[in-house]
Amino acid sequence: MRKLNEKGAVRFEVVTVLLLVIVLLVFFTYKILNSNQSPKKFNVMISNARSFGKSAYSYNMDIQKDKIYLLEMKSIGDLDISDSFNPKNNCDLYESKVEFEGVDSIITLACGEYLIDSTSLEDKDFKVYKVSEWSTNKTNSDDEMMTGYTYGKLDRYYNEDDFIEAFNDVTGNDYTTINAIGDAYEITTNVVYRTKTLAYSEVDGTK
Repeated sequence: MRKLNEKGAVRFEVVTVLLLVIVLLVFFTYKILNSNQSPKKFNVMISNARSFGKSAYSYNMDIQKDKIYLLEMKSIGDLDISDSFNPKNNCDLYESKVEFEGVDSIITLACGEYLIDSTSLEDKDFKVYKVSEWSTNKTNSDDEMMTGYTYGKLDRYYNEDDFIEAFNDVTGNDYTTINAIGDAYEITTNVVYRTKTLAYSEVDGTK
């Protein structure tokens, strides 16, 4: 019985080592593939953001607005940006925008769970952040906070300006402020939170 136990123990140890090797191989293969793919996808998003900034700036030379949303660029057939991490989905048409400060274009591009936030077109180091959905539940002390607005046909919260853009699009209206909407529609307003962590730096690479 003792010899059988020893042989059984040896077999168990061999199987355990083999399983450990397999797990390590799978892990490192995933890491290698992920490290090869992620930078490319981040850089595609950054390239899309720069194209957005340039196109919006050229378009705005004639109309002279304070900001141009991706929705407007798409509606004129000039630009349609897909999520580089999930090409079947488009980037957010209402949060993604270019704001103009003099001759500078300040770009925000929101695609799925990734965000380029208020970045100058002249910036040489675009940063991509991973963000959670806006929620009424605060999860961390350093969560971002805002007053969020949503409406039945929308599936998330927006700040006031972005909400107006989204609301007008889904309802066919042309409001300019929340107060102008008044009680005509049931708008949900809450203080909302989201996590925001640096996912990629154009200069430093993946964090």
